[in-house]
Amino acid sequence: MGRTSAGEDRRMRSMTGFGQGQAVASGISVQVEISSVNRKNLDVHFSLPRGMSALESRCQKLISETCVRGRVQAKVLIETVGESEAPVTLNEDKAREWLKKLNTFAEAEGLVPVTNVMDVLRFPRVLSEAESTGEESPDIWPTLEEALRSALAELAEMRKVEGAHLQKVLFELCAELEALVEEVLPLLPEAREELSERIKQAVVGLGDLSPEMQNRVVQEIALQAERSDVQEEVDRLAGHLQQMRDKLGQTEAVGRALDFICQELARELNTLSVKASRADINRLALAGKETVEKIREQVQNVE
Repeated sequence: MGRTSAGEDRRMRSMTGFGQGQAVASGISVQVEISSVNRKNLDVHFSLPRGMSALESRCQKLISETCVRGRVQAKVLIETVGESEAPVTLNEDKAREWLKKLNTFAEAEGLVPVTNVMDVLRFPRVLSEAESTGEESPDIWPTLEEALRSALAELAEMRKVEGAHLQKVLFELCAELEALVEEVLPLLPEAREELSERIKQAVVGLGDLSPEMQNRVVQEIALQAERSDVQEEVDRLAGHLQQMRDKLGQTEAVGRALDFICQELARELNTLSVKASRADINRLALAGKETVEKIREQVQNVE
C-alpha cells in the first residue's frame, strides 16, 4: 500500500477507533482527540485553533501514514500552562478615542462625563491578549506532532483490537459458507442423474416427430442440461472462499479486496439459485446468500 513504515504491525484493522494524546513544551499544552468510523476512502477532518491552518497539511500527512481508509475526525486544543499566559496589551490610542468621543457626547447631552478608568477598559478593543499568528504556528509543530502521534498510536491500537475481532468473525462466517458448499457437492451427481433420466424419458417420446423436429428437440434438451449443471458455480465459490481466507491472513489493508470478493460470492450464489434443478440445492444457495450478507456487513468495517 506504500503507507506502512518498516516493522509496523499492519494486521487487520477496523476503521472504528478513538485516541487521545497530550504533549507539553515551552509553557504550551497541546491535546489531540482523534476518532474514526468506516468510510469507503480516507476522509480527514481536522479542527485546529485559529491561526494554525498552515499546519493542517502536516497533520493530514501523519494521519495518512496510519489510516488507509475511514472518516477521521481530529480536534486540537492548545492552552498555556504555568506562568506562560498570553500578555495583555492596552491599546492606548483606542482608549483615548473612546474617551474623547464619549465625553464629547456627554457634554452635548448634559450627561456626566467618563471619569473612571475601569469604564474605559470595558470598551471594545481597548484590552486584548496577544494571539498566535501564522508566522508563529510552525514553532508549535514539534509539540503538536508529539501529541498527534500519541493519539494516533492509541487510535491504531483500538482499531487493531477491533480488527482482530472482525477477523475472527469473518473466518467463522467463511467456514459457515464453506460448509454450505460442502453440502451442495454430494447433491450434484444426484442432480445430474435425475436430469439424465428426464432427458431419456423425453427422448423416448421423440419417435412420433419428424427427423428435423427430433434434432431441434435434442438440441434444446442438451442446452437445458448444460444450463442446469451448477458444477462451475460451485467450483468458483470454493475458489472465492479460498481467496477470502488468503486475504484475511494478509498484513495489509484488505477491506476493498474483501468487498470485491463478497460481490463475486453473491453473484455465483445468485446464479446457483437460478440454475439449481433441485429444491435442496436452491435452499442451500439461499442460505449461502444470507451468509454472504453477514460477511458483507462485517467487511464494511475492515480497513
